[in-house]
Amino acid sequence: MVYDGDINNDTRIDNDILYVPTDAELAKMNFLQDKTYAMSPDEQRAGFGNWINNNKDLRNMKGSYVNRNALMAAFEHHFDFHIAQDFYFKVAGKRNTLQIAYDILNVGNLLNHAWGLYNSVNYNYKPIAAKTAADGIPTFQYKAGSKPSGISDYSSRWRSQISVRYSF
Repeated sequence: MVYDGDINNDTRIDNDILYVPTDAELAKMNFLQDKTYAMSPDEQRAGFGNWINNNKDLRNMKGSYVNRNALMAAFEHHFDFHIAQDFYFKVAGKRNTLQIAYDILNVGNLLNHAWGLYNSVNYNYKPIAAKTAADGIPTFQYKAGSKPSGISDYSSRWRSQISVRYSF
């Protein structure tokens, strides 16, 4: 496998772009026993291969680095509803305002549970960790089950609120 180590020479390899290995390169990769997930090296290799093959963008980038902005989230549509009514009255000769408002946040999700979903990004997402040993041979660990992004459950739900504002 072609392995450049620290691509941008900042002495860190955890923030470098991902190289997507070919099937032949994947077969030669040296995976470490994963104590956290109790996965054998062969299970990690198979899991990493499945992760690549199940993503159409990554599958098409085998043998190269992931292109800039290649894995973008889908465009999101969100809209809210707001209605307010002002009531004016005088107190000690000054005009005061009482406003009562009603808001529905994420109306699309109220109408259809598949609408108005917010994608969130896990910034600590690292599908694979790489380390270069003293002998210069890289070793890898695949983090099974980690996901780059998902649907934010709380933000995706529709919500409503009533508010009161008093201006004097």
